[in-house]
Amino acid sequence: VPLVIKSASWWLDKKQRCPFFFGLTINAEDLAKIGQLILDGGRDFFPPDWVTQSTTVPGNPATSQYTSLVWRFEPSSIPGQPLVIQHPGDGGNSLAIFPRNKVVVVRLRQYQPKPDTMEDFLKLAYKTFAEN
Repeated sequence: VPLVIKSASWWLDKKQRCPFFFGLTINAEDLAKIGQLILDGGRDFFPPDWVTQSTTVPGNPATSQYTSLVWRFEPSSIPGQPLVIQHPGDGGNSLAIFPRNKVVVVRLRQYQPKPDTMEDFLKLAYKTFAEN
């Protein structure tokens, strides 16, 4: 099944190179499709080994806030299986995947120098899904 992502564009530098870790402009629905794709194990889009490797918690399972490839994790009581797989974006944007609940949560915020009035968004999502 095709993803049908229509809104994505990447920021390019002066040499027309796309940075790996930032610069994606995408709407919430299309970002949620990427989260669902990861939640579904990559389907036919990503190699299953890549999805497993990139979303498995590395290192010491007692340590909070792991990082693996482009993801951050919150550990669970099950070694290697995070409660939350998260990709925090610039300016308050976020993609959070709750594997146990099979839930993808997206938040987009237009970049502004003003304080983020919803900075606790991920804490609320974590409390809603990961703690239940």
